[in-house]
Amino acid sequence: MFEAYLKSNPLAFVVETDPQTGEHIHKFKLVREPPADIKHLFRNALLDVKHSFDRPLQAAVHAQGFRGFDRNYPWTETIIGLKQTLRKRQSKKKTAVSIPILKEIFRQHPYSGSPSAASGQDLVREIANMANDKHSIGFEVSASVHSLSITGGMFFNTGIEFGGWDSVKKELIVARSAPDGRAFYGDTKLTTDIFFNRTGDLGQIPAWIALWHFADRAQVCLEGFKRAASD
Repeated sequence: MFEAYLKSNPLAFVVETDPQTGEHIHKFKLVREPPADIKHLFRNALLDVKHSFDRPLQAAVHAQGFRGFDRNYPWTETIIGLKQTLRKRQSKKKTAVSIPILKEIFRQHPYSGSPSAASGQDLVREIANMANDKHSIGFEVSASVHSLSITGGMFFNTGIEFGGWDSVKKELIVARSAPDGRAFYGDTKLTTDIFFNRTGDLGQIPAWIALWHFADRAQVCLEGFKRAASD
């Protein structure tokens, strides 16, 4: 279903004329939105993986006879916030957790600026925070240009313009021609992908890649707290 949609040419190349200036605007526009089934598939997959982050810590705490950990991953925004949260819990006998669990929480580096940020941890945090707010608009998915290359071609009174994807108009402008301008494109390669509508320092990343990183990190989380619970 996912591949079938990407192969259905959801983006089309069009040339629109500005009625005021007569300028010709060359662009790729999204003409076919992802089917609802695909959106639901990504949404449900993300929520399922998100539970894999929240449950291991809660289960490890319960397994050792402590009161449940009531915060969802990533648990905190900063290392200072994490220390404050844990210090408050440790000050009360009914909410304190074992040393192995405390060590595992810090080993997971849930806060920003962690040493593993370059390997995708920042992305994991972004996706986790997005999933925590199930009703946010950032949880939606949409299709857009993934990559575009044009080799060859002939241009007259035309300026090449590779701007970013306009998520509101759902288009990518590639060139602008004067009223008497002309453009003949050579070999054009365009790939489409599906993205989560999210904002973050890492920019736009295909949804399947984001999910892959998310699931991989969830497995690390599960195995880590499983070990901590048995210590």
